Amino acid sequence: MSAETTAKPAFELLDNGDVVQNKKGKATVLANYDSEVGHLEFASEQADSSFRAQITRAILEDSDGVTTGNRIASYGIKGREADEIRKNEPAKPKASKMLGDKTPEVVEWYFKWRPQEAYARYGVKLKNGEPITAHCKRKEQGLAENPATGLIEMIDKHIEEKKGIIATRATHMTFLKEEIVGASSSDVEGDNE
Repeated sequence: MSAETTAKPAFELLDNGDVVQNKKGKATVLANYDSEVGHLEFASEQADSSFRAQITRAILEDSDGVTTGNRIASYGIKGREADEIRKNEPAKPKASKMLGDKTPEVVEWYFKWRPQEAYARYGVKLKNGEPITAHCKRKEQGLAENPATGLIEMIDKHIEEKKGIIATRATHMTFLKEEIVGASSSDVEGDNE
């Protein structure tokens, strides 16, 4: 390979805003980025769930890993209605450094004020455009002393059971298919499967 020949990056932001995946000499459009408003629209639910990290990186960093200065202010999925921004809308709460967009107040804000973005951001499973819910169970584990042995062990500290929204990213409001109680994951397949 000569010095003049360089391979295209696997994921690339083009001048027209398209984010493409370069594979076997073919460029497939996976998303479009509007740099003026910072809106990222995925070409499909599949593009979002499979390539969100790579697409985001292509927008925020150049091929050398240097920050581009681009920002992503909102997300959407092509073919879905866009969120209406209301005049009385409160400012989005500040995300914690540890939880980021999974900060409970931030998640709740997205579901209340930007539901379509919440669906895209958290990978919410939809049926007829509405979130699929199911009875779910989530265990939180932590370290504690076992009174019988006196040893520090990993135990189930809290078990939460409730009706939850099924998604590909777990938050305090969304649950994974694996957390569904009494149903197979195929029972909750939606429009975006």
